[in-house]
Amino acid sequence: MGPLKDPVDQRSEQTRAWSEPSGGVAGAALLDQEPACPPSPWQDGAGVSSWPLPWTPTAVAQARRDIRGDLMAAWVPATLVETAELLVSELVGNALRHAVGPLHLSLVLADVILCSVEDGSSVLPRLRCAAPDDEWGRGLALVEALSRRWGCYPTAHGKITWFELGPSGDRTRSPV
Repeated sequence: MGPLKDPVDQRSEQTRAWSEPSGGVAGAALLDQEPACPPSPWQDGAGVSSWPLPWTPTAVAQARRDIRGDLMAAWVPATLVETAELLVSELVGNALRHAVGPLHLSLVLADVILCSVEDGSSVLPRLRCAAPDDEWGRGLALVEALSRRWGCYPTAHGKITWFELGPSGDRTRSPV
């Protein structure tokens, strides 16, 4: 195990990782001059948060608040926070519309943002092609378009649907 790093140094490294455009160091000099950030709940490099959600339409707003609060506390850039809020809204909304309870939201923040929604249905969601006049059916297309990758898998009590967001808007696809 290497020497311990000062929390401010760790915070600066994490801020750079989330803020630098891929392949560049634009803005790094400004980052070095920022005042010390308050302690992040994930200074050790990874954090997990988990929330039960009510089986009501208010679950969507609660999920957005929960995700926003944790990501903002970790100094994640606003654009990624907004994308995470949109995508979690889609996953929770899909669960409420097509599944059964209980409903559970989880967030893991490490090198990427990993967000998952667990529900009580064993039926896995599928990406569909909505017709122009369809009122529904575009949520997973948004998840597909805006996430780095996404997927779903069955559990003993239903399924988990998840998405991953990378730093600097990285949407490089990886095999699921």
